[in-house]
Amino acid sequence: MKKRNLIPLLIMLLAGLISSLISIKNRYDVTRSLLVIFVAMLIFYFVGLIARSIVNSNVKQMEEREAERLRQEEEEKRLQEEALLAEAAEKGEGENTETGTRAAGTTGAAEDMQII
Repeated sequence: MKKRNLIPLLIMLLAGLISSLISIKNRYDVTRSLLVIFVAMLIFYFVGLIARSIVNSNVKQMEEREAERLRQEEEEKRLQEEALLAEAAEKGEGENTETGTRAAGTTGAAEDMQII
């Protein structure tokens, strides 16, 4: 279970603890004390649900940003590799056309360096 799922429970229990300590300090009778604790725990459970949804949406946004950053890095890397392959192909064609050593059935440097 994700730790984020515990947020509403922890907030609710903390509110219950604080309200029970206040009830003891103010010497409330048992029924009033239970009512105060119950209402406080119920209200703060819903506050915890809202807090959890905010945290989950922020985490989701951060994960999406990280995924987008990784996609951009991969795209940049791919473009750099393609530029290197094109440069190597140009060098290979220039050398081969000057000397006339390239055979009809052979492939160029760009085809040899392709990444699968």
